[in-house]
Amino acid sequence: MPMENMTYTVVRVGDEDVAGIMPIPAESQGMPPAWGLYITVDDVDASAKKAQELGGTVLVEPRDIPEVGRFCVVKDPQGAWFSLMAYKE
Repeated sequence: MPMENMTYTVVRVGDEDVAGIMPIPAESQGMPPAWGLYITVDDVDASAKKAQELGGTVLVEPRDIPEVGRFCVVKDPQGAWFSLMAYKE
C-alpha cells in the first residue's frame, strides 16, 4: 500500500487484513523495531484526551490516515504504548 514517503505492507489471512509492516518513521529514529497494537475506538480525539486525564501521554497527536481513518499513539503511565484507531466506514 503506497503512502507518502513510505510503503506500508498489509498482511492478510484469506481476505482479512490482520497486520501491517512499515519502516520506522523519521520521528521515531533510534527506537528499536517493534510490533504495535491498535485499539479501535469510536472517537480518537476524545479517547486521547481521556488517556491524558488518566495519566497517559499522547506520543503522536490525533491525525487522519487518508482512506483509512483517524489514529494517535498513546503511552500509559507504566510506559506501554499503543495506537487508538477509528476506521472510516
